[in-house]
Amino acid sequence: MQLKLSKFGPGLLFAGAAIGVSHLVQSTRAGAEFGWGLIWALLLINLFKYPFFQYGPRYAQATGKTLLDGYYKLGKGYLWAYFILNFGTMFTIQSAVTVVTAGIASKLFGITDDIVTWSVFITIICGVLLLLGKYNWLDKLIKIIHVERRRELRNSIMAIGSLFLSIILIFIYF
Repeated sequence: MQLKLSKFGPGLLFAGAAIGVSHLVQSTRAGAEFGWGLIWALLLINLFKYPFFQYGPRYAQATGKTLLDGYYKLGKGYLWAYFILNFGTMFTIQSAVTVVTAGIASKLFGITDDIVTWSVFITIICGVLLLLGKYNWLDKLIKIIHVERRRELRNSIMAIGSLFLSIILIFIYF
């Protein structure tokens, strides 16, 4: 398992951050409430997001430098714009991801239903891992979580497919 997980690389940590609460919860909720009425927003957002998700990693792989190095090379103004944009959104994003993770942990482990307690606990654990310089631990943990998420997604798709097939067969034969 160790060898298989090492093949995923640190990009999986990025994917875990890029596909988060908004994609899994809010997009589903918006679709349920507004139907196809917001499809234009989805297309527009993906049109603007695509270049960053596609060419950012390509730049890093081709040059061997980080995106921050690239922004610095363009000029300090770009680096400051990146900093301001991230500083302006980091609290909201961190809060949303932590609260959703706390909600999942409270239902999964059943120790307490207090979301604040879980949020503080999760934030402290992640902070301690990073302060101790154990980014590798966090990276491995994220990889294990992603492998499990993919397995759960596959199983859910198979269960939904079986359900639909059963419904179709019931209508055909009865």
